[in-house]
Amino acid sequence: MLLPLIVFTQCFLFICAMLSPLLGASFFGSNCILSALGFWMLETRSVRPAVMYLSVLLFTIVNDCICISFFGVSLYDKGFAGTVSLASSLLALFLKPFMGIVLYQELQKRGGTLNIRGFTSAMKIRGPERNEGRRENRSYSMPHG
Repeated sequence: MLLPLIVFTQCFLFICAMLSPLLGASFFGSNCILSALGFWMLETRSVRPAVMYLSVLLFTIVNDCICISFFGVSLYDKGFAGTVSLASSLLALFLKPFMGIVLYQELQKRGGTLNIRGFTSAMKIRGPERNEGRRENRSYSMPHG
C-alpha cells in the first residue's frame, strides 16, 4: 500500500517541478525515466523493475543535487511558478532517501538481494519463476538389457 503512494507522490512532485523549465534537461529526463519505471514496477511483481527503479533513484539523488545547485538560484526570480518548481524539486529530493529504504524492503519482499558486487545477483531469477514458460529438460536413462 505504501509503494503506490510513493510512486504517485514522486510523479506529482515531478509534475510540479516541471512548471519552470530552468532546472535542466537532465533533471527532467532522469525523473521522467524514474516515473516510467515506477509505473512499470507497480504493474509487475518481478524483481527487475524494482532493481532498475532503485538504481535510477540513486542516480537521480545525485543528479537532482547537481541540477538544483546549478539552476535553483535562477528560480527565485521567476515568480510563483519558479518558487513552486524549486519547492517541489527540493521536497522530492528530501523524500528520495525514504523512498529508497521502502524500495529496498520491497525488493527483499520480491526475492531480490543487493550485495557488494552490485545489481547482478538481484537480477537473477529465483524460486518458482525459474521454469516459467519453459519446458524442463529431463533426461532419463534407459536400462540396457
